[in-house]
Amino acid sequence: RRLNFEPAIKAAYRVAGSNHVGIELYEEAGPLQRMLPGSQRYRMLYFAWDGKVGNSDINVGLGRGLNDASDRLVFKTILEFAF
Repeated sequence: RRLNFEPAIKAAYRVAGSNHVGIELYEEAGPLQRMLPGSQRYRMLYFAWDGKVGNSDINVGLGRGLNDASDRLVFKTILEFAF
């Protein structure tokens, strides 16, 4: 097995109650022993919303790739169901 380096960072601002908006940056830099050059790394920047629906958490984001190695436009959702 090999270890991959995939850093991520998020900055969010609470707008009301449990609703937050912010930006998220994700990068896939490749194997830790031999990281990819910057132009080959997958980098995405998302504008995201976090909130609650009942007891469950939801994250929705619209992202844009920051280089040619990344997807041009991505819509993502993360649902966390409480039971």
